[in-house]
Amino acid sequence: MASDLKLPKSHRSVLSCGLRLQVTRRQPLPLVAIRLLIPAGSALDPKGREGLADLTARMLKKGTDHLSAEQISEEVEFVGGSLGANASEDFTVISLSAPSEHIETMLRILGQLVRDPAFPKAELEKMKRRTLAQFANDRDDPSVLADRAILAGLWGSHPYGHDSGGTEVSISDIQRRDVVSFHRNHLGPQTAFLLVVGAADPRKVHQLAEKSFQGWVGGKENPLPLPDPPGPSREGSIRLIDKSEQTQSQVRIAGVGFEKGNPDYFAALVANAVLGGGFTSRLVEEIRVNRGLSYSVGSHFDSLKAGGGFFLSTFTKNETTGEIIEVALAEAAKMREANISKSELTKTLNYIYGHYPARLETNEYVASVLADISLFELGDDWVECYHQRLFSVSVAAVRSAAEEYFFSTPPAIVVVGNASKVAPQLKSFGRLEVLTVADVP
Repeated sequence: MASDLKLPKSHRSVLSCGLRLQVTRRQPLPLVAIRLLIPAGSALDPKGREGLADLTARMLKKGTDHLSAEQISEEVEFVGGSLGANASEDFTVISLSAPSEHIETMLRILGQLVRDPAFPKAELEKMKRRTLAQFANDRDDPSVLADRAILAGLWGSHPYGHDSGGTEVSISDIQRRDVVSFHRNHLGPQTAFLLVVGAADPRKVHQLAEKSFQGWVGGKENPLPLPDPPGPSREGSIRLIDKSEQTQSQVRIAGVGFEKGNPDYFAALVANAVLGGGFTSRLVEEIRVNRGLSYSVGSHFDSLKAGGGFFLSTFTKNETTGEIIEVALAEAAKMREANISKSELTKTLNYIYGHYPARLETNEYVASVLADISLFELGDDWVECYHQRLFSVSVAAVRSAAEEYFFSTPPAIVVVGNASKVAPQLKSFGRLEVLTVADVP
């Protein structure tokens, strides 16, 4: 099985502007996926300008020195393509998908977006208004509030501690000069990486890319380093966001995880699948099946360039908020304190690997895997050796990962619910802080 799982050969080159290019030919479908990745994400947002990286990325589609926003959309849609741009914590990503016969058009447009963006002021104001309107809607969604609040609870003042979309205050304060400055200072070719996956000839793609990105300058010569993530809390913290009209509580629990490419990856992947990463996990069995506390519960690792987190998320009635947190933490503790069975390990390994090959069926997912391999130095044999590394995980390795990452120190906890009903249930979990919706960044 392992020998059957391989990625097609990639062809690497460097353009005259310094942009690294990787072309992976995949047949037979006449389609191509293009990804431009620049290591400049929301972690580089200046204080008071949170959301700037993502706003700058989205503004790239809103016009260049040669094309208006409408013309860009029309050209992409006319050839049956799609265009997206956004910023995550670590990267700005521009993605294009189209029939391969139109790759020249797609690369030409992509080159203009990053080389000659116009950042029209009118388009910026429209985008800010839409973003602020979405924030207003999010204030009514307790799940979104909880997701935003847990970032600050886990990361504190670290650059990862704010949502990549920013806040109402920061988005309101961003001006065109801020967008122009972020583009000039961070979105350059020297640190960027261009991936082309699909029915494309590597030599031709290099020629087209050379022409499309010629003259692109700016940015840094090397990615900017980020500070080390905060260590685990000694006492834990719990933040209760009061929404008095809520009959249910949203619950988020978070602890320290690991950076992308960490050697613990496979053992932690298996440990998480056992605890809360699947529909037959222990959390689902105990919280949903046995106790009926919630319809949905799950856990996951979020691994980033400079660190990571482990997150558990669920919801329940206000009256059972304390109980569901107790049960979730107890299940995590069981994973730390006792080995899983060999049969549970085998079932989990087969479950994880059974889903993995299907993910490599699209150009888009192959592009995302290749991006991780290159940007995080996972090794060219990452996919080919995935099966071997996964099935090398032992019962002891799963226990070790659980001991390391499953809340061995008091976690950060966020609850969104009716404070008068929920607060008395939470005091035993750590230092309790009651906030209003307006206090959520």
